[in-house]
Amino acid sequence: MAYKLKNISAMVVVLILVITAQPANAVEQKTDDKRIKVMERVTVIGTQDRREEIPGSASIVKEETIERYQYTDVHRALKEVPGVAVQEEDGHGLRPNIAIRGGRSNRSADLTLMEDGILAAPAPYAASEAYYFPQMDRMKNLEVIKGTGAIKYGPRTTNGVLNMVTKPIPSKKQADTVAEVGSHGSYRTGVTTGTSFENGGVLLNAYHKQTDGFKDIDFTGGDSGYDVQDVMGKLRLHTSPAAEHYQEIELKLGYYDELSNETYLGLTDSDFKATPYRRYGSSQLDEMDVGAWQAAATHFVELSPGLDLTTTLYRNEVDRAWYRLNGVRVGGVRRDIGTIFNNPSANAAYLSAIQAADTTGGTFIQRDNARTYVAQGVQSVLGADYAMGETKNKLEFGVRYHVDEEDRFQREDTFDMVGGQAVVNSIGIPGGGGNRVQSAQAQSAFVQNELRWDRVSVTPGIRFEHINLKREDYGNSDPNRTGSALRVFENDLDVWIPGVGASYDLAQHWKLLGGVHKGFAPPGVPGTAGEAAFTSEEESVNYELGTRYASGNWAGEVFGFFTDYDNLLGRDTLSSGGSGTGDTFNGGQVEVQGLEATVQYDAASLAGLSADYRVPLTLSYTLTQGEFKNSFVSSFEEWGTVTSGDELPYLPEHQLYLAAGIETADWGLSMTTKYVDEMRTRAGSGAIPAAQLVDAHWVVDVAGEHKITDQVRAFATIDNLFDEAYIAARRPAGARPGLPLTAMAGIKASLW
Repeated sequence: MAYKLKNISAMVVVLILVITAQPANAVEQKTDDKRIKVMERVTVIGTQDRREEIPGSASIVKEETIERYQYTDVHRALKEVPGVAVQEEDGHGLRPNIAIRGGRSNRSADLTLMEDGILAAPAPYAASEAYYFPQMDRMKNLEVIKGTGAIKYGPRTTNGVLNMVTKPIPSKKQADTVAEVGSHGSYRTGVTTGTSFENGGVLLNAYHKQTDGFKDIDFTGGDSGYDVQDVMGKLRLHTSPAAEHYQEIELKLGYYDELSNETYLGLTDSDFKATPYRRYGSSQLDEMDVGAWQAAATHFVELSPGLDLTTTLYRNEVDRAWYRLNGVRVGGVRRDIGTIFNNPSANAAYLSAIQAADTTGGTFIQRDNARTYVAQGVQSVLGADYAMGETKNKLEFGVRYHVDEEDRFQREDTFDMVGGQAVVNSIGIPGGGGNRVQSAQAQSAFVQNELRWDRVSVTPGIRFEHINLKREDYGNSDPNRTGSALRVFENDLDVWIPGVGASYDLAQHWKLLGGVHKGFAPPGVPGTAGEAAFTSEEESVNYELGTRYASGNWAGEVFGFFTDYDNLLGRDTLSSGGSGTGDTFNGGQVEVQGLEATVQYDAASLAGLSADYRVPLTLSYTLTQGEFKNSFVSSFEEWGTVTSGDELPYLPEHQLYLAAGIETADWGLSMTTKYVDEMRTRAGSGAIPAAQLVDAHWVVDVAGEHKITDQVRAFATIDNLFDEAYIAARRPAGARPGLPLTAMAGIKASLW
């Protein structure tokens, strides 16, 4: 780690020296209109003005909000967005669980996750669970689209799109630094520096963050935190803005390194009540090691006034090895930790072994979950702005060729507990804990035309996906992959995904908006037998209707939505409390409906304050209800035996977000509070059994900053101000706490 930090520090110093060498009056680009057009092609929303034109629900978490609260956890950054539900896992947001409009939150698998308009999940088609997630330290803002706009991006169009927009190359010489320290031995340092010159620009964004963690491991008192580095660089070259055909090419490179002492092992209810931040000593060996690399090259050319072409080549790689307690063997019988905690009373001997300092008839199975992900492709978007009679049109036609794969090569070791120490007694066969490759090839295309006439806007669109999914299972006894036990399963499908959105200007400040589109998610690859061998793709019809208002100090919107599933999919993963087969399961007919509302108001004038003050107030509310419309029995852990009318798991019915602040040019104070309703961890109806209940909870966060000089500002944040000890989840295995009170303080400085 020290070696890596030394090299990153050298990179930062060299780039700062290069930028410093630029003339103080380095040329500011006169390409604002060109840059706006480029941003339209690589973002899902773009500017706030562009958001107002989208005929459906769309939200932006702004740069000023991310900076005010110094968000490093995407869960906290998204809490203001109505329709979005998050489920904490480690308290730090290392592996976010994000759901939109009732989708599955586990590993954010049901949404289309993007960074700068490029698919960002490690294997978006073959294995969409995001065990690596783009870091907030490199982000300028977040964009969320929940309606018909999702069909433009794919492949998952049911629940929406989260696009994370990285910090741009600055228009002039710039270097911003941050340093903060705080609770649990936490600290973070970083720099964002760059400049523009006559025909291009450069940017380097580099961060390091570390914490000892907030959980106490039995017997050893070991570190439960993490050590993370994230580096991103950009280089842009472009022609003169006055060129007949303006062109630019931007290269982006990224690197991420993580070592975290994280576990899937939670607590029993009684232990959580007594000591919520305890970790059983049998998880002391648990450790996640992640390395991720990305490269993208984007070319933009203005073919003629109103006609442009944007093409991006991209490749993402993720290597991860999660050495983690997976099961316990008592009396020769093995139980996975998810099974143990799903029925603690029937597995008392296994629980006793997990909690004990010395092995008494139990042996622990430690799995090295080693996986490699590769995703790469090329995508192009042709955009045309044109008029036809009295109508103004924005036409986009896009194509994408994409391949990805997940390569599992896992082993299982065993250990005993001796005097509170884990003593490894056997090393497993490589591949013995999982030895297979899942891959996908996809060719897709979309066409969408935004037509505006007088006060009416209509945006029809359609997407086509051709997908080939393959699973190559080498068997657990073939570590050299000779193919002696190879079984190959494939799944091919073609799908058309249509949709249309519309808006109408009711009055000067009011819009009526609505849309309908097809929801889709790829199926899994057929398994070896049983239910998982016959899964279909996920299909639904999605409706939304709402209104948007903006005038003076007021802004707000209200949307109702309804998702009518013909088939809902579930996927067995260790993170969901299953056995980790990766098989998919049919859930059949499901209905999800709800209401989203948000209101923003600047109350400075109402409070009698001068124009030097801002008093921003925000209220967001989400109502979501989802239930199965058929009865069935499933081996998918979160469903089990389902009766028509049963509610979906991990779906809070009510969520409420409130934010208030007071700001001037020199200082600011802000407070937010988020309420999340109770939810069940397994499909069911009526009163929620205690073992399946995630209680409702409130969490209050505060932040403040003060200008010391024109270049330096001090800030402080407190997450979970009232130190609420709450169960954030019960998956994968036992009750897991949310982040306790965490105070941080630091300095932000602009070097020039």
